[in-house]
Amino acid sequence: MKIIAILIVFLIITVIDFPKLSKQDSKKKYIAIYFTLLFLGLLISILQILVEDIPGPLLMLKNIIEKI
Repeated sequence: MKIIAILIVFLIITVIDFPKLSKQDSKKKYIAIYFTLLFLGLLISILQILVEDIPGPLLMLKNIIEKI
């Protein structure tokens, strides 16, 4: 149920933002970057629901620094 709610929220965000992006001419790079970031946000949101303990980037950085 939570995954469906997240998909609906991201769909609403896309419906609101995409017409503004598509009206601007020669902005295909911005559209590609927008959808890439939107997809990454969607992926991270779904992973947070499915996986109980996702390590944060600070924990990974801490492990790298300790090895040095």
